[in-house]
Amino acid sequence: MIVADTFLDAAHARGFDLYSGVPCSYLMPFTNTAISSPTLSYVGAANEGDAVAIAAGATLGGRGAVAMFQNSGLGNAVSPLTSLTWTFRLPVLIIVTWRGEPGGAADEPQHELMGRITPRLLEAMDIPWQRFPSEDEAVEPTLDVVQRHMVESGRPFALVMSKCSVAASALVAQTMSPRTGATVPPAIGEPSLDRRSALCALREAAGARDVLLATTGFTGRELCAIGDEADQLYMVGSMGCIASLGLGLALARPEHRVIAIDGDGALLMRLGVLATVGAVAP
Repeated sequence: MIVADTFLDAAHARGFDLYSGVPCSYLMPFTNTAISSPTLSYVGAANEGDAVAIAAGATLGGRGAVAMFQNSGLGNAVSPLTSLTWTFRLPVLIIVTWRGEPGGAADEPQHELMGRITPRLLEAMDIPWQRFPSEDEAVEPTLDVVQRHMVESGRPFALVMSKCSVAASALVAQTMSPRTGATVPPAIGEPSLDRRSALCALREAAGARDVLLATTGFTGRELCAIGDEADQLYMVGSMGCIASLGLGLALARPEHRVIAIDGDGALLMRLGVLATVGAVAP
């Protein structure tokens, strides 16, 4: 296990100073340190493909850039990795976590298949990869390999991060100054309704022919804890897909009202679905 600064400082010395990513528990200490650093830039992305494209744009502009995300979202990054970075020879460093790693830590069922195929998927995209260094003495040699490949090929390299590769690190909030001419919205205060209360209200309001679909994460878990019912489905993985799943179900079974319960971060990953739902209007 290494501390995040060991890798980030070594990468910074080689010109990598912009990071864009999507949250993952394996990445949290690494992400917290990047966000807290006064010498690095971190851009939170709505989905993994956006993270790759943001890093690619920074690379195009002459900055060393890193995209980092969970392997469950690697599929979202396939398009920019096989077209954008490949076509224009933009050498982005990819840090992807290895959820569901064969022989590794026990994990949720939605990570099993991607855990098995993560290395093969990278290889199919002609992206060479190594394990993310978990020992201090491996950091510099690993970055040597990364940099040599990028200089020679002009294309991405991936580091695959196993669980507990990086020691825990707290987030140190940075004060952000608004852009010139930008307005800062007022604080909205504490929410008037917590998640459990909202789910209980939905459950109570649901009719006999209503179906509740809950997005992955705490929402689905909490709805199940409130009361597991036959008319409830708890999606695992597939972040951002609950509205599309609900749309397909509503079209197949119009005699039922389908209620899709999404999360803000998940919905942002595939926000365009709202236009589709609105246009089809089941």
